[in-house]
Amino acid sequence: MPQPSDAGCGIDWAMTTRVAPQMLHIKEAAALLRCSPETVRRRVRAGQIPATRLGPAGSAIRIPADALNAWLWAGPVTEREEP
Repeated sequence: MPQPSDAGCGIDWAMTTRVAPQMLHIKEAAALLRCSPETVRRRVRAGQIPATRLGPAGSAIRIPADALNAWLWAGPVTEREEP
């Protein structure tokens, strides 16, 4: 919604009120989940934890905090199968 003092300046106020999601590093997500960073990486590779890859090579991984929380509370954890 345009602000009276900025009328006619071309600012889209609907776009300015959006807040970027909090993005977690692998180590931060691991600390929250109380597991190793490698466990988080494995679950990201398996598509179990939603993540975004950044950078030219996609080497930087960021996990949206909201998505991690939703994943955590989505359902029971399956047990690891024995070989």
